[in-house]
Amino acid sequence: MLIALRCLGAAPETIRRLGFSGGEESLSAPSIPSRRPRGPLTERNFLMLFGARAISSLGDGISLVALTFAMLDLAGPKGLALVLLAREIPTVALLLLGGVWADRMSRRRLMIAANVAMFGAQAASGALVLSDSAAVWKIALLQVGYGLGNALFLPASLSVVPQSVSPGHLQKANALLALSRNGLGVIGPMAGALLVATVGAGWGMAADAGTFLLAAIAFSFMRITDPKREKAESVLTELKGGWKEFTSRTWVWTIISSFGLFQLAVFPVFMVLGARIAKEDLGGAAAWGGLLAATSVGAILGALVATRVKPRLPLVFGQFLILPVGLFFVLFAVGAPLLVLQGVAVFAWACSELGDTLWYTALQENVPEEALGRISSFDFFGSQVFKPIGFALVGPVGAAIGSHTVMLGSAGLLVVVTVGILFVPGVWQVRSGVPAPALEPAAAE
Repeated sequence: MLIALRCLGAAPETIRRLGFSGGEESLSAPSIPSRRPRGPLTERNFLMLFGARAISSLGDGISLVALTFAMLDLAGPKGLALVLLAREIPTVALLLLGGVWADRMSRRRLMIAANVAMFGAQAASGALVLSDSAAVWKIALLQVGYGLGNALFLPASLSVVPQSVSPGHLQKANALLALSRNGLGVIGPMAGALLVATVGAGWGMAADAGTFLLAAIAFSFMRITDPKREKAESVLTELKGGWKEFTSRTWVWTIISSFGLFQLAVFPVFMVLGARIAKEDLGGAAAWGGLLAATSVGAILGALVATRVKPRLPLVFGQFLILPVGLFFVLFAVGAPLLVLQGVAVFAWACSELGDTLWYTALQENVPEEALGRISSFDFFGSQVFKPIGFALVGPVGAAIGSHTVMLGSAGLLVVVTVGILFVPGVWQVRSGVPAPALEPAAAE
């Protein structure tokens, strides 16, 4: 976008008003640096974090295929649904507790413990499958342990990023994490499919377990200083303190609420009704696979762009980045050609991934470090809690009023909510590179 503004002859002052940082010198011919600048991957703590998250993302992709086929072979779709539900329920139910623990103990140790728990769950599940002694209830019980570990890991993994990298590298660090997650999110399922086809689903689950063990080892090499706390309060008291921190920032709770709405009325619509339209109107499974691939390519490109673009008003700019998803839905609903949909999907998901990176960076820069774990847990909770409801409702609603109508309505709702967020004053007050404020004592009461 910055390049386009330059080509259109926009003045430097105009470009700055639109939220891009940098003076006139940054808009002229680039100067040649005297030496290559250091980046996040040159810092030991972030390198360990990056490596651990990358190997875990690879394992997640492998597990996505291996666990699915293991359960389909064992008990069919109903068994698979039960096992996945057993994994998701503790993740959602215990996320807020995970945020409290991320703020009251070593985040590094918490991530190690969480990865060991997920290693144990996947290793035992793989062993059951390999020994032909698997049963739905056994795998489901083990996946409850996986969900518990995931609930502890998610808030800690987001809140530990500022501790692992220099402040000037925070956005690039988030972009690199997104890049590895999206890139390996494509490679992982392919590796999982290869393992299932050659040596079986049980070995695929064992490979996933191994990635969690390697991640735990990588986390053990991090050397970070945790936020200092005056005193440890009860879990309930600290949860209330986190809630006060959360509700005191209008820009935080309004944007997280919009994420929840996205998971309720947008993501399930795409995954369910989008697949139905692709099957009926676009050519079937090949068309649907092509669209999903386009979204993955877009997410990777968005993460790459996020390493370079740093607008001064990240949340305002991020809201505009959501709108292309609405355009994609409209084109999907009105029957645009597959090639057009794939191109728009790449663009829309690139914008969405860039917006996510800007959001995580703004959260990490503008929330007190000692409360970041709890607020991160509210972020994950708000983004996940409505997803099951959306999946439960989208089928009946689509059958009642039509898939195309639901997609148009979802696009309209997305645009209304996105534009509405721009009327929140706090969204305009968040600037890139602003140090996080200290936690006020009243917030922890």
